[in-house]
Amino acid sequence: MLTSATSRRPAPTLADRYSREVPNSSPSQGARKRAGIVVNPTKVDDQDKLRRECTKAAKEAGWDEPLWLETTLEDPGVGQAHQAVSAGCDIVFAAGGDGTVRLVGSALTGTDIPLGLMPQGTGNLLARNLGVSVDGSAAQNFARSLVGHDTRIDVGRVHATFDDGSAKNDTFLIMAGFGLDGDIMDSTSEGLKKRVGWMAYPLAGIKYFTERPERMLASFDDGAPRTKKTTTLLVGNFGRLTGGVKLMPDATGNDGWFDAVWLSADGPLQWGALTRQILTKSRRNTNRVERVRARRVEARAMGRERAVELDGDVIGQARDVSMWIDSDALVVRIADPKDSKLSDLRSRLPGPFGQDFKGLPAKAKKSST
Repeated sequence: MLTSATSRRPAPTLADRYSREVPNSSPSQGARKRAGIVVNPTKVDDQDKLRRECTKAAKEAGWDEPLWLETTLEDPGVGQAHQAVSAGCDIVFAAGGDGTVRLVGSALTGTDIPLGLMPQGTGNLLARNLGVSVDGSAAQNFARSLVGHDTRIDVGRVHATFDDGSAKNDTFLIMAGFGLDGDIMDSTSEGLKKRVGWMAYPLAGIKYFTERPERMLASFDDGAPRTKKTTTLLVGNFGRLTGGVKLMPDATGNDGWFDAVWLSADGPLQWGALTRQILTKSRRNTNRVERVRARRVEARAMGRERAVELDGDVIGQARDVSMWIDSDALVVRIADPKDSKLSDLRSRLPGPFGQDFKGLPAKAKKSST
């Protein structure tokens, strides 16, 4: 039988937070390391300056000059990450937005090469969920990450099929959506994002408030499939959004589980109630917000095809979507927690990313009921 909300996982202990760390050794005498930097040129205002600053930081840390690789429209990150790995880089940084981070991370998944974060986008969701500063410069994050430590996270795998008979396999690090959120992402212009930042998404979504929910068939793990009028189905590895919103309060990104949210709203009044329930972090299931934990999620749009978005990137309008968790599949470099600015930042964050942060919390058992 398909079940919904489960009991909250126990709070991680300090020992738990340390148990996930992956050793990261500094360059030994005679052995010099090298970093690769995959940069999205549309997200970086002054590439020459960033390159000079990163080169200086690498030399000061005893590393070789970084390998600088720019994304293109034809290859927005995957090919460059593979090139960096083939060149023997010890870490590969993504300097760009969530899309660049997702693609570089997907290329590194299954390897032991860490993903470094140089947030340059609107959401910067992986950095926010890991407590990495999004306010400092990209060069500062680069320098601090050279002496940071590594931690493993889960990734989401996706198989989408389309009415024309085609199919696509893909990966997400933060969150996947099937439904209205994909339409909103697809209709949000880069110009609006540059002008108002993350507020561009709710502004772009206003025009959809009168859109009626459509029937969707979904199943979670071995539960029986159910049909429900659905605005969107969100499947999260992490749950923190921009603006401090915790859509999935229990999602940790390293426990081997998805935290899914099945949303349904018909008209402005129901949208208001739905929004209030999310902002108050209520775990109570209602007709508008239903929370489910699972390792595998399958869904079918019963009417028209619906948009599929992965970490904000829309990959198409699909009929069927299957999503499953790939545990501990990606190594991520966390900037040095001893850095005073990062420590000050984390001391203001709640939960496992607050004070004494060092890696992600250890795996917690989840009930399947």
